[in-house]
Amino acid sequence: YGYGGVKITGYYGSDVSVKIPSEIEGYPVTSIEQYAFARRSRVQEITLPSSLTDIRYHAFRDCDNLRRITLPNKLKYFDNFKFMFYTCDNLRHLIIPESVKYIQNNDYPTKIERFYYKGDIPDSLLFADYKTTVYYPADNPTWTESALRNFGTQCTCIPYYTLENGLFYTINNKGKAEIVGCDETSPSLEIPSMIGNYPVDSISADAFADNLQLTNLIIH
Repeated sequence: YGYGGVKITGYYGSDVSVKIPSEIEGYPVTSIEQYAFARRSRVQEITLPSSLTDIRYHAFRDCDNLRRITLPNKLKYFDNFKFMFYTCDNLRHLIIPESVKYIQNNDYPTKIERFYYKGDIPDSLLFADYKTTVYYPADNPTWTESALRNFGTQCTCIPYYTLENGLFYTINNKGKAEIVGCDETSPSLEIPSMIGNYPVDSISADAFADNLQLTNLIIH
């Protein structure tokens, strides 16, 4: 406990899927501390509580079977990102919530192939020049051309849009909509044949990979 909130300092269970509660004994869970989940190789999925505001460095390092982590909408910053998911080689995508305003030290090549940013471009953003794809909100003016240069020449930056049902899509070079992911909050998704005036003609590789919550997908 600290400053009226609970800090998670360790996990010693054996569950494959871990869901952290938003309250413990009436106190909100506000922080995941250093090494809290470090070297927990059995864990494949972690759902963080809506009350969480920060994650400390090394929190999930060496979780080599971690495939999915759900970040809450109140999360404000990442502390030393380059070691937070160190050697989490099965974590291939990450959705950065709108609330995140600061990312410290993201200059270590991870196996994360796709980042989906939902809000403003964070302060102190630093990406090493390694191959990854960054999806950013197309209608957000903070994602300027000069800001995108921080991601390096090997990083592909693509603007995307979000449908009401949580689907992420882009407009490809053929002038058609391509489904590139989803926000992972629904077990059932429906892909329309048209989005506005754009026909949906493709679903990108790994768009729904490691989405362990998705049980029903309808394609028109």
